[in-house]
Amino acid sequence: MKESDIRDQKRLNEFFKLMKEDSDNLIKKSSNFIDAAYQSWGCNNIEYQFNKWGYDYYKCLDTNNLFVHPRPSVDILEDFYTNSKSQRYWADEFFPPYIEQRIEKIFKPRAKFISEKFDFNKFDKIADIGAGFGLFLNELSLIEPDKEYYAIEPSDKMEKICADKGFNTIKSFFENIDHDLYEFDFLTSFETFEHLQDPKPFIEKAYNLLSKDGSFYLTTLSGVGFDILNLWKDSNSISPPQHLNFFSPMGIKKLFESAGFSKVEVFTPGKLDWDIFSKQIDQNNHRFFDFVHNFGEKESISELQEWISKHNFSSHMAVIGTK
Repeated sequence: MKESDIRDQKRLNEFFKLMKEDSDNLIKKSSNFIDAAYQSWGCNNIEYQFNKWGYDYYKCLDTNNLFVHPRPSVDILEDFYTNSKSQRYWADEFFPPYIEQRIEKIFKPRAKFISEKFDFNKFDKIADIGAGFGLFLNELSLIEPDKEYYAIEPSDKMEKICADKGFNTIKSFFENIDHDLYEFDFLTSFETFEHLQDPKPFIEKAYNLLSKDGSFYLTTLSGVGFDILNLWKDSNSISPPQHLNFFSPMGIKKLFESAGFSKVEVFTPGKLDWDIFSKQIDQNNHRFFDFVHNFGEKESISELQEWISKHNFSSHMAVIGTK
């Protein structure tokens, strides 16, 4: 799979243009930013790394987590995701034209993988956090029917889309859900963790909402992944205030365990590291990889991507936590 299979470069450029404008407007409120709660994540020894768009990124020397510090408050971020130009563009212009491609390339394979990875005989109530257009729930429900599916989604527009597809909906930010009212056997969260103001309450809420022996499947960006480590502050994934948290496999495992999860598995099934990285090789003086890109055989590049994923060096990370 290539990046161009799931998103249009022209629209992506427009999205990042709007993101930069929104970021510039938000940084004007930086006097209202608050310290990251990094010590609660198991990070006691941190070191400044770089500044991007006015946001300071630090690395934990114990876990290799990379994160923004200080950062916008919950209220500022909620306003950003509700009202900013870039987020409206993403929902209205960027994502919809590629829905069918994403279903075929991402959501169908994702649903198939999850249905094979887990024993769904143990699950009755299943919820997707930040369900968006409901594409994942739709594909999973086709494979695993006769389950009770919930879409957790704070957006008015997306919540209605999910409801119209027949899913139970909870219109709320995940951290605000009352765990006395709900209990789930299986929770999923895709590419949400990196956006969170504070990841620990999010992971703790997942633990509290799960039934005994329930499972939580989460995907996010790894701060020690191939393309991010090579491109660093020039990586398009480093895009504040949208992406605040880039935990390492070690760091996210530690966070899950601190929330109470008895078994935690971390792996990196990424497929796009080389494709994303190769677009910026010339701009970053990577002489060896520039040579591989221009003169290496296709087999050598595909084997490199396989090696990246196999040894947990991909920037796309998946976590399974069992209660």
